[in-house]
Amino acid sequence: MREVMRDGHTEPRVRLADLTLAPATIGVGALEGLLGEVTIVDGEVQIATAPEHVVTNVTAIGTYHATLLSIATPNSSEAATETGRLDESSLARLAARFAPLATVDVTGVVEQLNVHVARGACPHGATTPATQPHLWSAAAGTTVRLVGFYAPDAAGSLTHHGTAFHLHAIAVTAAGDRRSGHVDAFVLRPGAIVRLGRCER
Repeated sequence: MREVMRDGHTEPRVRLADLTLAPATIGVGALEGLLGEVTIVDGEVQIATAPEHVVTNVTAIGTYHATLLSIATPNSSEAATETGRLDESSLARLAARFAPLATVDVTGVVEQLNVHVARGACPHGATTPATQPHLWSAAAGTTVRLVGFYAPDAAGSLTHHGTAFHLHAIAVTAAGDRRSGHVDAFVLRPGAIVRLGRCER
């Protein structure tokens, strides 16, 4: 992540159509040139771009390439229903016993969800309007799936600095449109189903 986000090496590295994915595979990443987000859930690749600040999600991956991609199929997983509100702190407490690396797959109902889609630069360092990330929020009551990784000692390689998670969201709007992107903040209502998987780096 440091090489891509800080040093600007955003060239194509992985042709997404060449991936062979198991049904339980989870993945998160960014398109070449940082021109969108890559989310893999249940072995299916989904791409989000927002060139005009309108999110478009596609599953026909064609000739898309990723410049950054983390994928894993967990060796084993455990699921639990969270009785309280779920946010980054409470999710970290649940995931701590899976350290140093776990897959995360959460399904729940949104109380708050803030997401970005990259548009040509690191979202934390974009300096021109053309490369400012597209920001979107899901309405309260929206059902969402959060997928990605818990890696408390991987800042700069698998996660951004300041967080132990690299999560993407997939949500369906009231109009029936599917949206995805990189999670910046979340709070889910009680009853979220949390599935954590053991894997190796």
